[in-house]
Amino acid sequence: MTRHNTKKRRILDIIPIIISILLVIGINFCFQLVLVNGDSMNPTYQNNDFLISSKIAYKNHSPQKGDIVIVDGKSKDLDIDIIKRVVATAGDTVEIKKGQLIINDKKVKEDYIDETMNKDMHKMTVKKNTVFIMGDNRNHSIDSRVFGSIPIQDIMGKVIFDLKF
Repeated sequence: MTRHNTKKRRILDIIPIIISILLVIGINFCFQLVLVNGDSMNPTYQNNDFLISSKIAYKNHSPQKGDIVIVDGKSKDLDIDIIKRVVATAGDTVEIKKGQLIINDKKVKEDYIDETMNKDMHKMTVKKNTVFIMGDNRNHSIDSRVFGSIPIQDIMGKVIFDLKF
C-alpha cells in the first residue's frame, strides 16, 4: 500500500467516529431521556417508566392543551423535575366544581383519568406566558392547583414518546 492510500484509509476510518460524535451531540441537544418518578401521572405513565422528551418542541410555538410536559422542579422548590399535562393556556379560565375540570366555563372530557377529583378550586385566569398543569392522577398530584400556573420558560420539554416494555 502506498502512503497516499494509507492516509486516505485513516481518514475514511475516522469519518464514522466523527459522524457518531455529531449525532450524539445533536441528539443530546434535541432530546432528553426522562424517568417517571412517582404516581402523579397514572394511569398514563407509571412510576419508573422511561419517556423521551423534545427539548426544542416549544422553540417556535407555545404548549397546547393536552401536551405532557417536563417542568424544571427547581422553579417550584421541588427536588426533582415534574411531568404533568397542560390543561389550560394563557387567557383560559380554570375551575373545579364537584370534581369536574371546567375550562372557559365548559366541562372538559378527560378519558385519561381514573377517578373524580375530590377537591374543588375557585375560578382563576391563566396569566400571559404561563400554563396550568395537572397530573393525570388528580387526587395524588402536586401541580398548578398547589403552586399556580407555571411560566412557559420553566418547561424543559414535551413528551413525544414512551418506552414501555
